[in-house]
Amino acid sequence: MYCSKCGNKLDQDDLFCSNCGAAVSPSKTKQPAIPQKGMEEIIEGFSRGYAIGDIAPEQKDTLIAMTIEKEDIALGENILCHFDSSQKYKLTSQEREQLKRVLLKTKDADMACSALLNLAQIFSDEERQQLLKLASRTKNAYLAYHIYQNECQDLFNDEASRDALRKTVVETQDPERAFQFLQAKDDNCDRYEDDLKSLDFSNEELEGFKQVIILSRDPKVVYKFLIMKELREQVIKEREEDEYYTYSEDESLLPPAVIELTRNERTALKRIVIESRDADIAEAVLSNVGDLTDDERAALKSIIGSQ
Repeated sequence: MYCSKCGNKLDQDDLFCSNCGAAVSPSKTKQPAIPQKGMEEIIEGFSRGYAIGDIAPEQKDTLIAMTIEKEDIALGENILCHFDSSQKYKLTSQEREQLKRVLLKTKDADMACSALLNLAQIFSDEERQQLLKLASRTKNAYLAYHIYQNECQDLFNDEASRDALRKTVVETQDPERAFQFLQAKDDNCDRYEDDLKSLDFSNEELEGFKQVIILSRDPKVVYKFLIMKELREQVIKEREEDEYYTYSEDESLLPPAVIELTRNERTALKRIVIESRDADIAEAVLSNVGDLTDDERAALKSIIGSQ
């Protein structure tokens, strides 16, 4: 017999695994015999979302059997993503169906979002709608934004889910997310009808994201916010000077349209950097922000010199 958790060989009368301490029960000792070495690392790797090198066929079979038996949703998703993208470890149709059934048992909204974003192609229309209903309850603004974008066709007749996802996005209090949404303000899917476009934020919603960043007083996000205009102008200038560049190339590589900041807002953001006393960010602002006053420059230099 072998431990279903780490692959350690067990004696017939063992009640606990001598290697990892897992309880031994008849239902958990009927796994295929597997090499002990490396099995625990393989399980840990797939649990965390990455694969561990080459694995033996019997290890693969055991990993799948354990996932199905324990109904481990996160592990099931990671196995589906890894094995189905590998010619060497291709899943059988039965294994794929069994693992898919594990995923469909989830009651966690974030897991439903992850399944839709990573494995939408394996689900039927009915199964995708089932996951979408659950995914719409997520409180993770990042996941909500991408579900809203990626599943816009399925959201066409599901106004409640669409509204719930949008609410999660526009009410975020995470400054990093607020900055991402400001950057994505022009990121619309022109191939769809108007009501199926990705999030097209109103001016009021854009102002709300700006206030989240300012009120967070997070100097790293504030710095990125301050240099949005400079970054865009720099890229445009480099393209204009590039004799090989043609405008038929992918324009999506260009930074998003500038979010205009008032003079008072820029002053408030620069004040946040100064009050943070972060020398690295102070140096970056000093080098890259062009509208610094003499007093602001002196304050930033003082921070850098004191470190």
